[in-house]
Amino acid sequence: GLTGATQLEFNGVPATFFVSSGYIGTHEHFWFEQVVFDLLNTACTSITLHPSNATHPIGADEASRRDLAPTLLRHLKQLSNEDRLSTVARWHEELGVPTALNTDPLHHPMSWLQVRALADAGMEIGSHTVSHPVLARVANAAQLEHELVDSRSSIEKVTGRDVVSITYPTGKSTSYDDLVVAAVKRAGYQIALAYQATANRPKQWDLHKLGRMAVERYVTRDRFVAQMAAPSWFAY
Repeated sequence: GLTGATQLEFNGVPATFFVSSGYIGTHEHFWFEQVVFDLLNTACTSITLHPSNATHPIGADEASRRDLAPTLLRHLKQLSNEDRLSTVARWHEELGVPTALNTDPLHHPMSWLQVRALADAGMEIGSHTVSHPVLARVANAAQLEHELVDSRSSIEKVTGRDVVSITYPTGKSTSYDDLVVAAVKRAGYQIALAYQATANRPKQWDLHKLGRMAVERYVTRDRFVAQMAAPSWFAY
């Protein structure tokens, strides 16, 4: 993150980094990363999709396990927040992969010192909630407020700068709803972004439902240049 920020600063390119405050400064892994790590390293040959108790076979090779991972993550994102948390915990126990194996420091979240360094380098720090839940699945109003308000206040305390933006975890149209948008506004965010390939037009945009063009590892340089030149062609 800091190496990339150095390049951005050198080239005069502003950027926003969205952080999940509950993970910063810890050695914890995002819940979805933990699931995939357990899946890739388990000796089990099947996994139960709680709470339905349907089962999926787990192949012996890495390729088949990586193919299964999106199915498991889609299942989790459809559950209530409480069921997602309990399912991730049950899978971790069921798959039997010692947490101690997942200790690569390169996989750890940033520290608060690193977040402050990004801010001091001229980068904006936005919120990505506290624990990265699917906000539309958070039924408890107090929990929803905690995810939005506490993440913002934690970042502001460290950086000394106002946090005006947030990204919805998972970012698809089903990951937020009108109740979430209203809560985001109450929490003081001026801008909220989804992860849908949308060309944001100033006369039409909703500042709390802005889209973003994906630049994932599979996006070639030519595609990236084309996206920047004609974003509306890649909107869907």
